[in-house]
Amino acid sequence: MLSIGQREPFPPIFSGRENVWRYKVRDGYEGIDPDFNMMRTAVAMAMIGGFCGGNFPLIPAWIGGTAGAVALAFGTTLRGPKGDLYRTMGMRVVALMGEMLDVFGELGLARKGGYTAGKIFDRMLFLDRKHGIRKKVGAGISFVVERVSRTANEVKADMDDSDDEYDGRGRRNRARTGRHDTYY
Repeated sequence: MLSIGQREPFPPIFSGRENVWRYKVRDGYEGIDPDFNMMRTAVAMAMIGGFCGGNFPLIPAWIGGTAGAVALAFGTTLRGPKGDLYRTMGMRVVALMGEMLDVFGELGLARKGGYTAGKIFDRMLFLDRKHGIRKKVGAGISFVVERVSRTANEVKADMDDSDDEYDGRGRRNRARTGRHDTYY
């Protein structure tokens, strides 16, 4: 059908038995053989699967994320072409992360990011001392929490009282409540 040829396992096999967990770069072939680590590959694929699986609509994020992480991490352990594909994708993600860390190190982004975060934090503290933002935000949050708590208590009280106020057909029981409302 398709003249693709013989399957080349990934990572390459040099001994008789395929065991991706024990793969090592051969001596003298450092530039030719892939720099492959099964543990890093499985972890990278689990992270990608967790991210992708957590974004399925109508499925809770924790279920989708867990299922995606397990499925892609398991895929890296398969023997055959599918496992080769999963391992290749995982190795590419690991290589991307390595390149990203190298770029961060060359540009000194960690140091610069720390300096910038410190400046922002200093400015926020200055504005807080000048305008009292923390107290205002705290008062706003406590107001909202108090309002939500009061509403929840009212709803709970209404639910507890509802058994006594209504008869079996959904109408108010005027004799028991003493209320003479004209609406039902």
